[in-house]
Amino acid sequence: MSKVTLSDPPPAGDERMGLPSASGLYRLALCPGSHKMSQKAPPEPTSPAAERGTRVHERMEGRDIELSPEEELVAKEMEEFDTVLLDTCSTLVREVRLWYEWDDGDKLFSGKLDVGGIDKVNGDTVLVNYKTGLGQEAVTGNWQAMAESLLFHRYIGTPGKNVIYSFNQPESQHGKAISATFTEDDLAAFEKKILSILAASRADNPPLMPSMEACKWCKAISICPAASWKVEDSIGELDKPLSELTPENRTAVLHRVREAAALAEGMWKQRKTEARELLANSSSSIPGYGLKKGRRIHKLTDAKQAFDLSNSLGIPEEEFFGACSISYTKYRALTSRAAKALDDEEFMEHNLGDVITVSSATDSVVQKKQ
Repeated sequence: MSKVTLSDPPPAGDERMGLPSASGLYRLALCPGSHKMSQKAPPEPTSPAAERGTRVHERMEGRDIELSPEEELVAKEMEEFDTVLLDTCSTLVREVRLWYEWDDGDKLFSGKLDVGGIDKVNGDTVLVNYKTGLGQEAVTGNWQAMAESLLFHRYIGTPGKNVIYSFNQPESQHGKAISATFTEDDLAAFEKKILSILAASRADNPPLMPSMEACKWCKAISICPAASWKVEDSIGELDKPLSELTPENRTAVLHRVREAAALAEGMWKQRKTEARELLANSSSSIPGYGLKKGRRIHKLTDAKQAFDLSNSLGIPEEEFFGACSISYTKYRALTSRAAKALDDEEFMEHNLGDVITVSSATDSVVQKKQ
């Protein structure tokens, strides 16, 4: 028999205890050997995007975190969505890690949701996951949503009631708040799927199945022998131009090279990170390579202060604004929120159509969805 337990993070180290987590199950489904391979890889440094997301998450937890004006807007919009998603909820649980384990204590995987509760009106479990940046395309079929719904309904839910799972993602083009409702039958199906991929990943030699999706965020891509083989194998049919190949072979060549390029780029990114650390400690650690000082990046963070200085210098307003630029996407989000516009694109076109310019980038070659 299995059970879901609550555990505090260990005093130091990986709170996931080296085991799969809900957010990484999609990778196990694509490549069962990815988890064991990742354990052999060096730790990855944090990124500016991850640090930004952490700051916004901590504010949503109620911590007194200083945010940039841009981050404040994201957090404020998340709070507004939460008032709707969690308005009738009680028993709110925030930032706890739950474990799926067998009765003998053998842990399989964990999940840490941002906030969950019970709807006081109908008794359903309501779960919210905060996402900054691009966010998620859908809830249905999302492995993290499936795993966290299972864990948290088992922990705080009422048997026989549904789970309403939402991604709260103000910056996403896929929808600022997307939701799905799961039944008990759905959760039972999720459990079978999750246990199946976990069983494959726990084998002595789980298969490595590299692909663009599986390797995209995998920290082991630079040391994975299967990914390296796939890059090397991609050159097999490059001895002819596409015009001399049959349509079917053109598709095969593009697919192989496109995937190899993505894998190679991921390998190079990770190797650069390793090399940067070695060269920072010793300039002679990698013959033929060295560090070049990164360029300085300047950014004005207070437009009003800059405007006041311009005024004091006698610079005409039209010259000041002529030297400024503003992100269309961010301004659209700002104005539509203030105007409570249902269609922000239509609102912008109606009010600012005469000052909006539209241009097109070079056409992209993309693989069509089947």
